[in-house]
Amino acid sequence: DEDFGEGNGAPLVVPGTYKVSMATRVGGAITPIGAPLSFTVTPLQGLPVGTEDRAALARFQRNLASLYRSVNGAVASAHELKVRVQSIKRALIETPMAAATLTPRAREVEAANNSVLRLLVGDQALQARNEPAPPSI
Repeated sequence: DEDFGEGNGAPLVVPGTYKVSMATRVGGAITPIGAPLSFTVTPLQGLPVGTEDRAALARFQRNLASLYRSVNGAVASAHELKVRVQSIKRALIETPMAAATLTPRAREVEAANNSVLRLLVGDQALQARNEPAPPSI
């Protein structure tokens, strides 16, 4: 159910007073459970105390979470493309007439995608040999 899925973590809320309530949903009907409860969120040790600083921190955390989701999406798409290009190259081996013209293009796409993956996740070949690798996104 999309309402109760697990997340990868989200930015912390801005300290303040919040109210929570619980309910059950059965067959589309929502039934409250108990009375709403108020609670106070206080800043964690080391986090900014000023209201403006906390609001700026919350904005930064939201922006960072959005960037994180975007990068993860790009990495997933690049990995998916890598698998597809490998499948295309295998199919071209079985199709000699098309292979002469399309195999070089498949290799170009593969090389470009490998460059993108290297920027996103780093040089896997260097990392596998415990060699220092340039920073990645």
